[in-house]
Amino acid sequence: MKSTAKNEAAVKASFIVAEEIAHASKSFSEGAFLKQCMLKVCEQVCPDRLQTFKNVSLSRNTIADRVKELAENLTTQLVEETRSYTAFSLAVDESIDNTDTAQLSIFIRGVKSDLSITEELLDVAAMHGTTTGQD
Repeated sequence: MKSTAKNEAAVKASFIVAEEIAHASKSFSEGAFLKQCMLKVCEQVCPDRLQTFKNVSLSRNTIADRVKELAENLTTQLVEETRSYTAFSLAVDESIDNTDTAQLSIFIRGVKSDLSITEELLDVAAMHGTTTGQD
């Protein structure tokens, strides 16, 4: 495998791990622990590929950067999707997180010209202080 292909594979792997960490709501620092585990497994299963696994960057900062890039990409996709809506509506829902802070979930439902409907989570906003009907 050429060096460029190896680098691309390492970057892709770090994005895959970052996505899994984000989906599981784990700390970004979990990447370093996962890398240690991967290297130990690699030493036993495929020691000739150890350097390839070492090239996968899973530091806390790298995972944070990857998750940010993934979020920006999803935002861009959502903006593009909303441009094709002929009509849309917003829905909100309030819940309390584990720190007793009210969280307002904002959803968008869009209708396209072919009458297909999509619904996506648009944003989650922390509501500090009171949460009355006026808020």
